[in-house]
Amino acid sequence: MKQIIIILCLAFLVISRLNAQKVSPCSTDEMNELYFQNHPDEQAAILKAQDDLTKHISTYEHSLDKAAGTVYTIPIVFHVLHQGGPENISDAQIYDAVRVINEDFRKRNRDTNVIVPAFKAIAADMEIQVALPTLDPNGNCTNGIDRIFTDETNKGTDQSKLNQWPRDKYLNIWVVKTISSGAAGYAYYPRSTVSRPQIDGIVVLNDYVGSIGTGALGRSRTLTHEIGHYLNLPHLWGSTNNPGLQSNCNSDDGIADTPNSIGWQSCNLSGSTCGSLDNVQNYMEYSYCSRMFTQGQATRMRATMTSSVASRNNLWSSANMTATGIGLPPVLCKAEFEIDRRFACTGDTIIFSDLSYASPTTWMWQFNGATPSSSFIAMPNVVYNQPGVYGATLTVFNGGVSKSVSKNDLIRVYSTTADTITESFVESFENQNYLDDKWLFEDDFGGGKFDVTSSAAVNGAKSIYFDNINYTRDKQYVSITSPSFNLAALSNPRLKFSYAYATKTGSSNDAFNIYSSTDCGKTWNPRFGLVGNTMSTGSPSSTSFVPQTANEWNSFILPLSAVANFDNVRFKFEFKGNEGNNFYLDDLNLTGTLVGISSNALIDNTLVLFPNPSEKENVFLQFESSISFDHAIIRVLDLTGKTIIKKNISNVSLGQNQIVLPTIELPPGLYIINFSLENNFQINRKLLVK
Repeated sequence: MKQIIIILCLAFLVISRLNAQKVSPCSTDEMNELYFQNHPDEQAAILKAQDDLTKHISTYEHSLDKAAGTVYTIPIVFHVLHQGGPENISDAQIYDAVRVINEDFRKRNRDTNVIVPAFKAIAADMEIQVALPTLDPNGNCTNGIDRIFTDETNKGTDQSKLNQWPRDKYLNIWVVKTISSGAAGYAYYPRSTVSRPQIDGIVVLNDYVGSIGTGALGRSRTLTHEIGHYLNLPHLWGSTNNPGLQSNCNSDDGIADTPNSIGWQSCNLSGSTCGSLDNVQNYMEYSYCSRMFTQGQATRMRATMTSSVASRNNLWSSANMTATGIGLPPVLCKAEFEIDRRFACTGDTIIFSDLSYASPTTWMWQFNGATPSSSFIAMPNVVYNQPGVYGATLTVFNGGVSKSVSKNDLIRVYSTTADTITESFVESFENQNYLDDKWLFEDDFGGGKFDVTSSAAVNGAKSIYFDNINYTRDKQYVSITSPSFNLAALSNPRLKFSYAYATKTGSSNDAFNIYSSTDCGKTWNPRFGLVGNTMSTGSPSSTSFVPQTANEWNSFILPLSAVANFDNVRFKFEFKGNEGNNFYLDDLNLTGTLVGISSNALIDNTLVLFPNPSEKENVFLQFESSISFDHAIIRVLDLTGKTIIKKNISNVSLGQNQIVLPTIELPPGLYIINFSLENNFQINRKLLVK
């Protein structure tokens, strides 16, 4: 039988969100080759680990005493990477995922009754289970759920493995919104992580975790599959990348009681592809009707659990059970709660959710300024009828133990009456009292935020900025949200703003975005976006950037036709700091009139691309013209100047224009969008495709 060769398998049990069957191939061979190319110094260590583990498994398989009856427990921690969206899955969804994993590994899943008779006798109880720890690496109480606000949720790579807990004590799982490989999840084989413990663990999409919330029953076995890889199980068709190929009969998974198979992407229970009946219902297939592991797979995984390769043998040790709090009586050690949003309008309902651990049995809430003012359930809904800034207190009980937490300045409630704009509104950040009263400064709960500064300004003496260069956290998201405006009172509303920014080294992943909301912040729609060096206004600097001249500020005029007829419009200005330099924002001007601007200048000032950066989606080019043109050309150029896409526009009309650029198939990279009119006037914008 063919030995399975090194490194990770981007194991993919993808079905669409509507449960349509779609599969992405495993990238074992490609990733192995790439890994070896990039890490030649690790090849010897990986090969030795593979050899050591193979010998250990062989010895274990031939031993008379395989410790049958001993259940190995793995402490498991979920790092939920999110940006406040549905990818920030609930505690309940994670608890459900743990339930599914344990039922599958202990052969307690109810659907074992439909296992094909030919394989029913070898369907095995792994005698392996997972458990959420009650103690973190520092000995503090935990529920085993670590929530991290980060843009890495949109990437899902090894670099997204933030705040890893020691891999010899915990199985780390990172829950994300998107995985760059296109997979539903991926894991590394033990031998592949011996030199890089920081990559050990599993990355999985949020909607492939558990069967509730964003998850679904048909997607709930993904973590069962990935933990199989984590414990050294390959796919049933062996080490080839693509299931369904007849040549896969010449490959194998190295386990005696799993028949050779070409690999299944559908549930054909009578499938016989390599001369014998296939084990289509195996968790290591892509059949979407997984029900079982075999006894041979159980032996392979239990052998791996007793090997020192990648420290798997320490996970279930009695010392680690004590260190991680597994098996200790549940103790109420922390009160915690969250709300569904941090600002609202009068009359809005806010949802409070208890996150205390472990196992509170009674709740006592006190709400300042809300109706009701108190509650005794785990997830109360309250309404604020008066504008203001409010806090709340939660006390939880279990037996004779109680814990409390109070949060001040928790939620800001605004009046539903919008500020009526008659001619223009200018915010130059000079009046601190008005800022405190009308604007909402937010961070990602990490401590950093926009601050008013007198070090730089376009007009007046002040602007707001984020001290990005000196902020010690790797990534930070800060925003400022405007008062509400009645744009229905304006004709042709526009938003003018100025910003200044520099990178440290000439490139960065920092980003600046503008959003609008017409429902008091319940939903936000993108209106403008820039990223990294595409938004630089100053020269790269390793020291703190402060704009010194007008040339180091950029100004934009953003048409607002999409929200022109709404009477309660708010704007959110968001900066995403990611190891770049400082960002400044000033001179926000909301108006319905713009005079003295030539057509070309108007187009230049109002032309925006969004979304930018673009992630597997088409891009909109939006601009405004004061006259009409018969013809325009849009070209998408690569950095060598080669035209990738060319689009002819038959006419450019007076006023607002929006054009769809078919960029959805562009490979990731930086592009130039060239816009040219019949009078040879040209505009270039940079577009980042991720």
